[in-house]
Amino acid sequence: MFHPSPRERAIAALKANPGASLTAVAKAAGVSRSTVVNARDDLAAEARKSHETPKTAKRTERRQRAQQFPRDELARGPKRISDVEEAAERAHVDPQALERARGDLGSVTTRVNTGGAHAVQWSLPG
Repeated sequence: MFHPSPRERAIAALKANPGASLTAVAKAAGVSRSTVVNARDDLAAEARKSHETPKTAKRTERRQRAQQFPRDELARGPKRISDVEEAAERAHVDPQALERARGDLGSVTTRVNTGGAHAVQWSLPG
C-alpha cells in the first residue's frame, strides 16, 4: 500500500486549499507548518520553471554550454588561453559566457615559459 510522504501530503493539501493559511493546510495534511512552507516553495519553484521565457531558457542553455566547454577542453590538462578561446569561437561559444563559466568553475590561470616564449594557460582546479 502506498503512503505519501509528508511533503507529498502537504503539496496535495496546498493544491486542494489554495486560499487557506499555512497552519490550516498543515492541520489538514497532518504535517508540520515547516513542511507546508517547504512544499509551497517547491510548488513556486516548479511554477517559475514552467513559466520560463524562451529568452531566459536560451540564456540558461548558453551558460550551461559555456560551462561544459572548458570542462571538456581542460579535461586532459592545462591549455593556453588563446587555444581555448579559438576552440570556443569555432564551437560558437559566446566569449562573455565562456568568461563567466571560467569564473564559475574556478579555473586556475598560470603563466608558463614554453621554450623561451611566455604563455598564459587555464586549468581546472584540483
